Amino acid sequence: MPVFLLDQHQVVRPGEMGTVAEIRRAAEEQGLDCAVVSLDEQFRCGGSDAYVKWVADLLGWEGGRPSRWEPDGRVRLLTAERPQELEAVLAERQGEGYGARMSAGYCWRWTSRITSA
Repeated sequence: MPVFLLDQHQVVRPGEMGTVAEIRRAAEEQGLDCAVVSLDEQFRCGGSDAYVKWVADLLGWEGGRPSRWEPDGRVRLLTAERPQELEAVLAERQGEGYGARMSAGYCWRWTSRITSA
């Protein structure tokens, strides 16, 4: 039984396939049933539906319009001028017992060439 864990808004590179509609269509072409189970929250944003909607609206993913972030008590949204400043804020929060992490987006050209070590 194939299982796909899918966030249709996350892609590594342009032109990737893998939407729910495409998976359903491929299953139907093979005469297979397809069940979709929606997950209720996202770990990376503390389960804040407001944050998920705000990002989707900001990026125009679901037809919404960008708006000012309104805190919901679940996510603290900050900006930093330099990575070191962000790292200091995250270390401070960890010291207070909160979970904190830094991540970076995929921002360089993908290569399919495999080199041996």
